[in-house]
Amino acid sequence: MTPATPVTQSLVPDLCNTQAVLRVLLVGQMLAGILVLGDSSQELVLGQRLLIVSLFVHWLSLSSAAVLCPLRSALARLPLRYTVLLTLACVQLVTLVVSEVGWQAQGWLGLDNPHDGFAHLLFIARTQIISLLAWMLLLRYFYLQQQWREQVKASAEARLVALQARIRPHFLFNSLNSLAALIPTRPTEAESLVENLAALLRAALDRPDGQHTLEDELGLTRAYLDIEQLRLGERLRVDWEMQAAAPGISIPVLSLQPLVENAVHHGVERLAAGGTVSIQYQLRPHSVQICVTNPVPQDLQTGGFHVAQDNIRHRLALLYGERAKLQVRVSHGHYQACLEFPR
Repeated sequence: MTPATPVTQSLVPDLCNTQAVLRVLLVGQMLAGILVLGDSSQELVLGQRLLIVSLFVHWLSLSSAAVLCPLRSALARLPLRYTVLLTLACVQLVTLVVSEVGWQAQGWLGLDNPHDGFAHLLFIARTQIISLLAWMLLLRYFYLQQQWREQVKASAEARLVALQARIRPHFLFNSLNSLAALIPTRPTEAESLVENLAALLRAALDRPDGQHTLEDELGLTRAYLDIEQLRLGERLRVDWEMQAAAPGISIPVLSLQPLVENAVHHGVERLAAGGTVSIQYQLRPHSVQICVTNPVPQDLQTGGFHVAQDNIRHRLALLYGERAKLQVRVSHGHYQACLEFPR
C-alpha cells in the first residue's frame, strides 16, 4: 500500500474567508472590552471610550489579517519557529504603522496632543506590547488546534488502514470459490467476477484520504453486489432507487460500498430467506443523500455494523466537517444507514 503523503498544514489559519474574519472581529471586540474595563484612568464616558478602542482594535486586527492572508502558503513551507517569528514580525510592523496613524488621528480629533513626545512613545509601546502578547496567545491556540487536527487525521487514517488490512478473508475465499465454479461452465461470468474483484481490491488498497467521483463509488458498489449475487443467488435482491447522478460530485473512496457490504453480511446473509438491499440516492440543492436499507435478524438490530461506520464518520468529518453526516435508524426489522455530504 502506498502511504498517504503528508499534507503541509499552516500554523496560521486561513484568514481570507468570511468565518475567519468574523472570528477576528469577535476576538478583537473581546480584547477592546478588556482594555476599556481595565483602564480606570480614562475620563471619557465608557461607551465613547469603548467605541474608539473597538474601532482601533478592529482596524489593527483586520489589517494584520489582510497582511497574513496572502503570506499563509509561504509561511506553511517554513519550519515552525520561523513561521512564528515571521508572523510576529509582520504583525508588529502592521501594529507600528496602524498605531502611528491612530495616534495622528487622535490628534486630528482633538482627543490627545500629537506633539506630546512621551505620551506618543508610551502609546506606541503599549500598543506593540499588547499586540505582541495577544498574537503570541493566538499562535499558541493555533498550534494546539493544528496538533489536535493532525492527531485526529492520523487516528482516522490508522483506522482506515486497519480496516483495509481486514479485507474479510471469507469474502475473498467465497469469491475465489465462485470463480473456480464458474470457469468451466460460465467463463464470461468468471471473467466479469475477476474484473469486479480487481476493482474492489484496487480501491481497498488506495490511499486512505483518496477521493473519486460518485459514479465511481456507485460502480464499486455494483461490482461488489454482482460478486455477492453470484454467491447468494435469489437470496440477495437489490432495489436501486436512483436519480440521475450529477457529474463532478466527489466522495471518499469506499464510503458507500462498506455500507452495502454491511447490509449483505450482517443482514441478508444471516436470513434464511435472504432479503432486499435498497439503495436510495437523492440529489438535494446543496447536498447528496444516499440511504442503504436492509432486513436484519432480531439479534443483530443493534450491533455488528459499527467498525466501518465509525471509519466513514471520521473521514467525512476530516473532509467536510459538520456539513457531512452518517445517520442510522432501526425500525421494524430493518436497518437503514443514510450518508449525506455536500455537493
